[in-house]
Amino acid sequence: MELERMFAFLVVFLLGAVAVSSGVMLMADAGSTYNNPPDPPVITGPTSGKIGVEYTYNITLNDPDGDHMTKLEVDFGNGNLSLYECGCRDPPWLPGTTLQVSHTWEKSGDYVVKARVMDIYWEWSDWGTLQVTMPKTHSMLTFLEKINEWFVSIIGRSIIPF
Repeated sequence: MELERMFAFLVVFLLGAVAVSSGVMLMADAGSTYNNPPDPPVITGPTSGKIGVEYTYNITLNDPDGDHMTKLEVDFGNGNLSLYECGCRDPPWLPGTTLQVSHTWEKSGDYVVKARVMDIYWEWSDWGTLQVTMPKTHSMLTFLEKINEWFVSIIGRSIIPF
């Protein structure tokens, strides 16, 4: 009788070990095979503006698997690359989260703002993009604005109605 119990225990133990090891293998395989990278972030905000003015852009994150996301990389197209992390105290970002980032361009030109996001399984999305133009300011208008500011500082009122 005692021998039968020991045999039954041994069979259950071995079957459990096989099931657990198969489950671990299946879980590891499912994680690497079935995780999709996040969607490219959607960037919205001003597509043109003035040099030296700070502009804010909304970046909306999504993951087709519903995975949380932990890092956002933003390239403003002028050599300024920024990495944003959800932080130790903050939970990872949920799909549908919109983050705001700000940037100031110092030179006129055409720029491509790019962003990509990483999920909790270390998969990076493709880049989402937005075309931005920072045109040259008109020198005559800038000249008149400076003259007007000078008159305001001397006589206390504007001479050019803007």
